[in-house]
Amino acid sequence: MSRAEKKDAMETALRYLEHRARTEQEVRGRLADAEYEAAEIDECLQRLKDLHYVDDTEYALSYLRRSLEKRRGRMRYFRELKERGISRDTALQAIYEYEDEENADLSAIEYTNAEEEAGRILAGRELNDREKARAARRLASLGYETSLIYAVIGRIGRESI
Repeated sequence: MSRAEKKDAMETALRYLEHRARTEQEVRGRLADAEYEAAEIDECLQRLKDLHYVDDTEYALSYLRRSLEKRRGRMRYFRELKERGISRDTALQAIYEYEDEENADLSAIEYTNAEEEAGRILAGRELNDREKARAARRLASLGYETSLIYAVIGRIGRESI
């Protein structure tokens, strides 16, 4: 395909961003796959950032909100954002912005979410070690830290006595 027939990088990027927000790494990868030159990709990404079409902090903040709605833990949030090219610092910045905007403590929200999820898993079941371990594995898969899992499972165990 000749250069005249090939779309410009900005048009390709905008089409890619049409359906949902993307990270800088995702857009960069798409443009690289389309064989645009590095300088052209850099220029396009700078324009997209200037227009706020690509904003990794905003992406991370939105991702955090969705993660909390799905009762996912902090570790999974960090891992999934890392896979999308978001740095830990950017992910932390999003957490700070969330806590400021919502006047909330993410640790307290995580504890409540983990407690609700464990309660849902254990509802109507005999509370034995096997079921507690099952609930703990589920919480771990959702990205909750081990100390939080022990605290939640321990509290549920004490309440059932």
